[in-house]
Amino acid sequence: MKTFKEIRESKVLSKKKIKGIPVEIKDGKKGIELRVDGDLVADNFKSEKEAQDTAKEVLKALGK
Repeated sequence: MKTFKEIRESKVLSKKKIKGIPVEIKDGKKGIELRVDGDLVADNFKSEKEAQDTAKEVLKALGK
């Protein structure tokens, strides 16, 4: 479980909706984190663009 300090320190790089589903990209400890609908998808991206492309692929794979 994350501590309050970890939650407070995480910086939100991008927060938007893609096809009505909330997508959030944060700067985390291991790298850039991707959250789709509140669920952590991956946390090892090197750039925000790479995370955005993956978010689109995930939503496409889910059929949304």
